Amino acid sequence: MNTNEAPNPTRPNSFIEDGTYLIVNASPERRNHVILADNGSLAAGSKQQDGEPALNELWDLKMLTNGRFTIRSSECHEYASEPRNRGGAVVTQSRGNDWIITETRYKGQFVIGLVRTQLYWCLAGDDMGTAVTLRDNPAIRGCNWIFKKYDGALPDQNFPPTDPLLQHLHHMLTKLPDHRNVVDNQLRDLAVHEARYDYRPRSEGCLEGTRTEVIRKIMEWTEGGRSSTDDDSNSADDNSDSTGDNSDSTDDGSGRPICWLSGAAGAGKSAIAQEVATRLHDEKRLLASFFFRRGEGARSSSSRFIITLAFHISRSIPITEQLFQHVLHDNPTIANQPLHVQFEKLLVDVLCPKGIIDRSTPTHIPLRVIVIDALDECDDRPAIREFIRTLTAMIGNRQIPFLFFITSRVEEHIREEFEAIQSDMHHLSLDDFDARIDIHEFFRSRFENLRKTKGRIMARVPQPWPSTTDIDILVEKSSGLFIFASTLLGYVEAATMPHRELPKLLDAHVGIDPLYSQVLSSASHDDHFDRVLGTVILLRESLPLPQISHLLQLEYEEVLVELLQVQSVLKVPEDDEQPVQLMHASLRDFLITEERSKTFFINPPACHVGITVDCLRVIMDHQGDTFLNGKAEVYASLNWYQHFLETFMEENINTLLNSPYYKLVIDSLRKFQSRQILNPWANTLLLESQATVEDVISGLDQIIQRLAQTQNYPVELLQYTQDIQRCLNWVSAIMQMCN
Repeated sequence: MNTNEAPNPTRPNSFIEDGTYLIVNASPERRNHVILADNGSLAAGSKQQDGEPALNELWDLKMLTNGRFTIRSSECHEYASEPRNRGGAVVTQSRGNDWIITETRYKGQFVIGLVRTQLYWCLAGDDMGTAVTLRDNPAIRGCNWIFKKYDGALPDQNFPPTDPLLQHLHHMLTKLPDHRNVVDNQLRDLAVHEARYDYRPRSEGCLEGTRTEVIRKIMEWTEGGRSSTDDDSNSADDNSDSTGDNSDSTDDGSGRPICWLSGAAGAGKSAIAQEVATRLHDEKRLLASFFFRRGEGARSSSSRFIITLAFHISRSIPITEQLFQHVLHDNPTIANQPLHVQFEKLLVDVLCPKGIIDRSTPTHIPLRVIVIDALDECDDRPAIREFIRTLTAMIGNRQIPFLFFITSRVEEHIREEFEAIQSDMHHLSLDDFDARIDIHEFFRSRFENLRKTKGRIMARVPQPWPSTTDIDILVEKSSGLFIFASTLLGYVEAATMPHRELPKLLDAHVGIDPLYSQVLSSASHDDHFDRVLGTVILLRESLPLPQISHLLQLEYEEVLVELLQVQSVLKVPEDDEQPVQLMHASLRDFLITEERSKTFFINPPACHVGITVDCLRVIMDHQGDTFLNGKAEVYASLNWYQHFLETFMEENINTLLNSPYYKLVIDSLRKFQSRQILNPWANTLLLESQATVEDVISGLDQIIQRLAQTQNYPVELLQYTQDIQRCLNWVSAIMQMCN
């Protein structure tokens, strides 16, 4: 044996254990290594492995308790997931699939498949860049894979050795006790994956060449921002800023760990936040992100806000994953604890305990940033006050090795809290930036694309169309609001002959409300339209069109026809896998405020009663399997009680009693208690997580309390709700005993 031979860090395995691997196609003609492509898909890489592998060739495998595996990219820390479209490439996402890996009759060669669909990884060609797809026949060429265990050090991830955060984290790891039974999927299971910055299509970000000045100021702040405790020389400048208005071009916010970007609804804050987060990600400085969105279920709640930030941090800095696992091990009920407790346990204690960061750390190292968008769209205002106060306390008591970039409207509960920390907060207001040039470019670019798209129809329209004067008029009507410009353009683009529709808008009254009214006035407003629109507006999570049809028990085409009437204010994707969404949260605000929407008003409690019945019907119509597995069925299982709870947001129960759905609610809750219905529903909740079961029990408890406090409440309504909660309590108790 040659003892001088360098050890080979990659070796074939005939069995799979937890670890880092190269995944190689077993076909002799191919032997391609699977890589993470730039677009986030899995593809064929090089056939030769010379020297150390690149980070995008390495994959972390972990066996779950059910014997299946997660396959996570060592580069982006996201999980291999089934294709977004039939026949498409396997992709990586924040939340991936559990894969079964089975050895074939050829020793050391495996197939990788999904049990649910009986589809298997396949490499259909020899060329580099060929996508890894799913096939239903694992015996065809290209479906066998070899796993080569990698024992070497991970390639350089370009983290500066003097980075104060990494120095601290490595120090923390040395002090960890040894917990053998840590449940390491808990963060992933509880995180709100739709709240990531890149969940929004990149097309919804800033148009290239726009918002450059405000983005420049934000990025300058990220380059120079440090905690004010790091440099006492900042204190004089900080104290001189008594208003919190940092619009002066000489003030880049250096020394302030928080940057708050404020602006009106529809001013483009989320697009700016997405652009900033994208740039930070490209520079490997994005620590975590959470984009709130009103009316989008967990994205509008504070309950999983901090846990989601912790999950993102564990993906951007993998060594934190072990630290978070130990926090979860020591605090098993943390998901149900108050926001300030989650913040302190998961962020403060892990990332910046007192006395860890050395004051001599070089100040020129740009810090990582946590991006939080639309703080005002969180439904829990007291929790947001609590978050800002906890953040303030953390900054005041210790040095923090990262920054917070936060956007919101100037709402009282946010403004009051931020005003209390002016010396640590860099305030940028979109009111101080002239958006007219950017909106002019936005109009020009979109109208140019419209002319090309409808070239034949508009071939005889005199050019230029629209004229510079027309665009100037539209810019003035927009009043600096991109949502006005976007909605107006959507209205024109949806028209058969846009050049005939535009003059009507040029003569219309100024403001987003008249524009919304004009769009809605062109709709039919029959029973189906009002029901479909009300459901889309008030769903707790956006659903694709087929699932909306299923939920409402209407024909697919009926729902589509109704939605297409208002496609200038709704996103109605051609891809039936993608959800129907509002163009902007201001549409919901408009429709549920009677003083603004008038005849178009949607009464939320009354509409929630109808959605409750629709959800219960979907659950009761389920037959066969022990789980409800369709998207509409799962939505109904997880949310019917939430819609029911919204019915009681008013001080009395008259909305329910006067609703045509009242008897249907009573009848549905009575039938719901049969074993054939209750068992699949409870199984579906358990499949989500134990925390989901606890959330439902808590929600039912709130319904029971509100009913008990209501005069003349229907006795059977309280009885049936108590019976359902009692059964779920029993299921939860059994699960806890089993664990």
